[in-house]
Amino acid sequence: MENNRIKQRIVGAVILVSIAVIVLPMILSESGEREISSSNIPQKPENWVKTEIIPLEIKKLPDPADSVQRRVDQKSNSAESANIKEPSEIIMASPVEEAVTAPEAKPVVKPKPPKTVSPREPKKPEVIATVSGWVVQVGSFSSQSNAMALRDKLEASGFNTFVERVDGNNIVYRVRVGPEIKKAQAQVVKAALKEKMALDGLVIRHQ
Repeated sequence: MENNRIKQRIVGAVILVSIAVIVLPMILSESGEREISSSNIPQKPENWVKTEIIPLEIKKLPDPADSVQRRVDQKSNSAESANIKEPSEIIMASPVEEAVTAPEAKPVVKPKPPKTVSPREPKKPEVIATVSGWVVQVGSFSSQSNAMALRDKLEASGFNTFVERVDGNNIVYRVRVGPEIKKAQAQVVKAALKEKMALDGLVIRHQ
């Protein structure tokens, strides 16, 4: 609606300027013709009335383009002022509460089933026949349990002892200490057995 009014005012101003441009030359030309024709007019009678043509002072109309630009600037300024808004209040974010971590669940330890202890089987006599050398024989037994008891006693005292089974008419279990690579070493072991265990052994070849 406001744009239509502005257009109408511009059109009216243009029409006024056009009329002024057309009318002014006509007025000026008529005044010149009257001055020329007045020289040919006979002397005025006594009752002649003198007339003067007073030129009209036409004020320059403002340039319609300037007025239009001025109105456009005013409208843009008013629109900008209307669109300016006060800065919105800064909303402070509330601190995020720390997440409460649930305590870690401890793994459930299942009780171990009690171990079943199987009855210990008596050790079988060890036969060391693959190593050749020298041994100290400290006893021969027909009872395997007696041979094993002496073997355990000697091992507890630090002697490397084994039981050798000999099959024949009667089964014999020989308790021997060693073997040693050299006979001299076996003689040293024999002396130690006599001193510590009060056993007089026999140094023999072991195949």
